[in-house]
Amino acid sequence: MAQILKDEPQSNYLRLSLEGDWDNDTIGKTSEQILDLCKKHQARRVLFDVRNLHGNPSVLERFNMATQFSLKYMKCLLGGEIQSSRFAVIGNHPLVDPHRFEETVSVNKGLPVKTFTDLDQALAWLLRD
Repeated sequence: MAQILKDEPQSNYLRLSLEGDWDNDTIGKTSEQILDLCKKHQARRVLFDVRNLHGNPSVLERFNMATQFSLKYMKCLLGGEIQSSRFAVIGNHPLVDPHRFEETVSVNKGLPVKTFTDLDQALAWLLRD
């Protein structure tokens, strides 16, 4: 089972880390924690590091993950609980789909997110104006 290891506020972004093994309940259990940390730190930029999370979700699991988090994010955003935030996800294949399916689903549902396998690229995108 996955768990958020740490939240590390940086000078201009919030770094969140998750590790362990993927299971179907991973996003359901952690999405509330992620959004609570965004609220706590009033984060506008979030680096979500899942390089130490292992697994290979199915297409349906990827769709559900993207949909669940996007809907929870939009609910918090529209309810004024959080600021508009940009999310860079850094991970490894196969957890990060090479075709970025979950990114496409999330963006289509209003979540500003991009997935990466390279930390420098993730930070460059996250921190651009």
